Amino acid sequence: MNRIKTASLFLCAALTFSFCACTGNPGSSEPQPDAEGENFWELTSPDGSVKVRTELNAGKATYSVYKDGTSVVEASELGLETDLNDFTQNLSFKERTRDEQTVSYTTISGKKSRVETAYKELVLSFAGASDVTFDIVFRAYNDGYAFRYRLEQEDGEGNYLYIDEENTAFNLPEGSIAYITTTPDYETRFCYEESYDRKRASNLYGVISGMPVLYKTDDDVWSMITESELIGSNYRGSFLEGTQTGFVTKPAYTQTTTVVASYPFVSPWRVGVVGGLDTMVESTLVEDVYGETEYWKPDNYDELSAEEQAIYNYDWVETPKAAFTWLQLGSGSQQNWAENKKYITYAHEHGWDWFLIDAGWIPYDSTSLASFLDMMNYAKSLGVHMICWAHSYVSLGTQAMREENIQQWKEWGFEGLKVDFFDGLYDTTELGLYGESQYTLQMYEDLYQYTAENQMLLFCHGANKPTGERRVYPHLISREGIRGGEYKKDIYMTDCVTFPFTRASVGPSDWILSVVPFGDNTTVGSQLAMHIVYETGIMVYGDSPEHYDEYKDAVDFLDEIPVVFDDIKYLSGEPQDSCVIGREKDGVWYVGGMSVFADTMEVDLSAICDPDKEYEVTILSDGATYLDIVKTVKTVKGDEILGIEVIDNGGFVLSVKEK
Repeated sequence: MNRIKTASLFLCAALTFSFCACTGNPGSSEPQPDAEGENFWELTSPDGSVKVRTELNAGKATYSVYKDGTSVVEASELGLETDLNDFTQNLSFKERTRDEQTVSYTTISGKKSRVETAYKELVLSFAGASDVTFDIVFRAYNDGYAFRYRLEQEDGEGNYLYIDEENTAFNLPEGSIAYITTTPDYETRFCYEESYDRKRASNLYGVISGMPVLYKTDDDVWSMITESELIGSNYRGSFLEGTQTGFVTKPAYTQTTTVVASYPFVSPWRVGVVGGLDTMVESTLVEDVYGETEYWKPDNYDELSAEEQAIYNYDWVETPKAAFTWLQLGSGSQQNWAENKKYITYAHEHGWDWFLIDAGWIPYDSTSLASFLDMMNYAKSLGVHMICWAHSYVSLGTQAMREENIQQWKEWGFEGLKVDFFDGLYDTTELGLYGESQYTLQMYEDLYQYTAENQMLLFCHGANKPTGERRVYPHLISREGIRGGEYKKDIYMTDCVTFPFTRASVGPSDWILSVVPFGDNTTVGSQLAMHIVYETGIMVYGDSPEHYDEYKDAVDFLDEIPVVFDDIKYLSGEPQDSCVIGREKDGVWYVGGMSVFADTMEVDLSAICDPDKEYEVTILSDGATYLDIVKTVKTVKGDEILGIEVIDNGGFVLSVKEK
């Protein structure tokens, strides 16, 4: 089959798209033309709330962003330094084109089951000293902006482009407050498993932060900076380095060597979500901008059988609930076949019907193999599907290893694959290649494609942040890239309530969920809340059957909740303080709330309910200690405001069903 190259990405047939030209701002009686002049161009979102202004002064291109007339990004530098030309200076304007589109698509997993969005686009073409055309593609959405660089050669493909530096800056308005990742250590540096710090823009100089970065202006406008469509054949991942006025994109802990790309070249999207905290939580912008073409199909698609075509339609993808032993028992337990059978049985009894076996499972002799195959047959007899863990480089580091090992694992009965440790340090240190290098990003792409061809679910652990990949690969059901449940006592509520506005807002989180806390840094109530607050395409239930049996009400809730939802709603909260988030499926709302401090947390039902109707509300909330949970069931009107008591580091979950 054909392989994806550079900017030519193929979207799967599971997703549906419709494109139409817009004539003006929605709701406007007349089209609203965007202003432009000899050396400036403006682009506004379809609803007119977001404006991007680009200027060319003394050969240098800059951009600025506004929300309802308020500055969000001050005039900031643009451009790339390449072997062809330094496109940060000596630019001359050639031409501009404008376009407007509305887009709708469906998802298998995500914040929403159906997304409808619209954007206006401005492409500015410049010539550098070498007379090579340099394009900057800007888009303005109602919930933010995006831009990328594009270079094409007149003589077509075949040559390489060498990129030495990117000068994209994000200059913040004076007085802004930023939420950045803290100084990383070995694993967090490459895998985004970091806490968040709060810093004033005036104190950012010299800091290195992974994306996304969240900030608030003095005018109470929120914005989040991240990237989308990160493709290894194109580019490498970027961090944000603090300057005296904001941030500039840098490779940092990614790739110390020159980027080598092919033509036509497009950079990853630089994405800024803009609005209130509700926008940060509810936006799908990172996935909205991902992908340019409609299908991911081989050249001979029409000649394939219906069964073979189904691979590319993703009809086989599931969104599982999976039992998991590692969180409680560690790596040494993975060949405890009797213990595994106990978890498999428990999963089956509760209708979860998936089991994840983690690091250390691979049989090492004939006796171990016989016991392993017995376990696999036992799971199959109960209808429980199996997922196996693999090390990205040790087990899957070459194409030959991927073909051999994945084929073997399929023959043994595995239907899903968890790939770990994408830190890039094993064979590539001497090449200056690390966790988001071109080398590692291309490995991600290879795994996405190979698992799709083999109809295996995939999720990535020890990985980078999401950049919209699952819009193209819906079988890519989750991703870590977050300081999650595996840290046990070393997760902190200040991070737990910040992630929904930062890392967890840009894509799925492989959190590893439990009910019983590992210490009083969380409670049973806040642990349950994480099942709702963090979105994912697989819920990995990491507690033991013994713990679950102690908390019947909690397990009943876990049995009931869906894995994926149709809609999402920010209800309240703020980074480093609290969060209350609702998700809806088939007319039922599920709400999770967490708080750093003891509080009476409020849920205004009018945000998700009809005020004239009655509803049954089931609440699981903190008891007297971090190990206690209290269940309350009551009938309420849809306009009521619920007050729910939580303790320090506590939380709650509730369901709302129309009577």
